[in-house]
Amino acid sequence: MIAADVHPSPDPLPQGAVFQKCDVRVWSDITDLFAMAIDKFGRVDIVCANAGISDRDDLAADDLVEPRWDTVDINLKGVLSSSVSRR
Repeated sequence: MIAADVHPSPDPLPQGAVFQKCDVRVWSDITDLFAMAIDKFGRVDIVCANAGISDRDDLAADDLVEPRWDTVDINLKGVLSSSVSRR
């Protein structure tokens, strides 16, 4: 198992698991993650792409604010990039 995030978790990983820094907005971080998985484990069986952030502190607020586009980069493009198969 590989846990990937922009910051390591303060909680210990299960035995045999490894951490890899990965910012899903950065294509090379994603490809490095897959390369490391294949190098360490020989294959990738399952990808659980669940990165996400919110650009609003109060989701019930009724004000118009300009969106932070990194929200789209992380929540949508990051998940889509994580599901691209290797050629």
